[in-house]
Amino acid sequence: MEDPAGRKPIRKSPPRQACRVEAKFSYIYQQQNALTELSEKTREAEKTKNAFMTRVVMKAF
Repeated sequence: MEDPAGRKPIRKSPPRQACRVEAKFSYIYQQQNALTELSEKTREAEKTKNAFMTRVVMKAF
């Protein structure tokens, strides 16, 4: 679609490098958050397991 003055339409420029870098950082940040959450859950599971094993050992004696 040309404008009335006969000029060529302005094409949208492709995404800039900064946008791609920002997207990569966003992805890395999300992965880091997921990893942190997973390690917290692992820590909780470890505490639960330790508490359970302590109770089992105490009952055994």
